[in-house]
Amino acid sequence: MQRARSVQSKPEEDASAQQDSVSSAAPSDDTDTDEEASSGSETTDTGVVREEMSEGDAYMRAGKYDIALRKFRIALALDPDNEDLPDRIERAEKIQAAEDNAVR
Repeated sequence: MQRARSVQSKPEEDASAQQDSVSSAAPSDDTDTDEEASSGSETTDTGVVREEMSEGDAYMRAGKYDIALRKFRIALALDPDNEDLPDRIERAEKIQAAEDNAVR
């Protein structure tokens, strides 16, 4: 009797496994630009730039402005056309300079 139950449940398991494989093969909803999609290295650079910016923001919140500046400058070297980075660098430099003057 247990064999009959296990045989009956197998088609359901197989059907759910097929659904899982179909759903994992479905295209993602990412909205990459044509440039990013055309070259894998550009997509990787974009990911690295985002990561560096995110880490830089986290260091800014933590008060580690020298590390944040390093992160922002790395991101700027990878993506010189990024419009947000010059503002972030300028803000980090001003805050770091103000703190350096306050300590002295």
